[in-house]
Amino acid sequence: MRALLYKDLVVNRGTILSYLVLAVVVFLLPYVGGHWVFPLAITLVFPVAYLQQEHKEKWLQLAAVLPYSPWAVVGARYVVTALAGAVTAGCTLLKQLGIYGPAELPSSLSQVAVALALFLLLQGMFLPAIYALGPDRIVEIYFVYFGLILVVVVLILSNIKFIILWFSAHPGVVLALGLALFLVSLPIAVGRYARRGW
Repeated sequence: MRALLYKDLVVNRGTILSYLVLAVVVFLLPYVGGHWVFPLAITLVFPVAYLQQEHKEKWLQLAAVLPYSPWAVVGARYVVTALAGAVTAGCTLLKQLGIYGPAELPSSLSQVAVALALFLLLQGMFLPAIYALGPDRIVEIYFVYFGLILVVVVLILSNIKFIILWFSAHPGVVLALGLALFLVSLPIAVGRYARRGW
């Protein structure tokens, strides 16, 4: 798996660098994007751009003939996605602390937990779909994926105070649910990749 992670970091370094530059710009503009919603949106787009690059390079077809197990191929993607989630959490925490200061650390940590939970939840649905349907149907998956993102963003940005208050009051539960779905989706994605018909 180390070789696959090295491939991810070297071959796709342009995508990674552009993502990191965008994350830093968003951090330096603390009042852009409704606090943690904008960093979350950026990190949700990152894995999509990453998979688009791999589709263009026909990586999934090449990986099928290389001596890597399905767990290694899919696991490497999950590790890179988890790193993007860590960047989400870091950007969100820095953004919240930049706006409210260290006095509001518990509230900031709550926002970080919610942002990370939403990231993991959406990735837990997106990644198995990629491996189930294959790279040739990635455009359809994009539409479904961005539709889910739109629904989540509309729910968060609308005046549904119940949802926001529940998320804020139970950040640990929300984070545990997001993490559980992300981890449960890994063997599902591995199984779909191993039985791929594309």
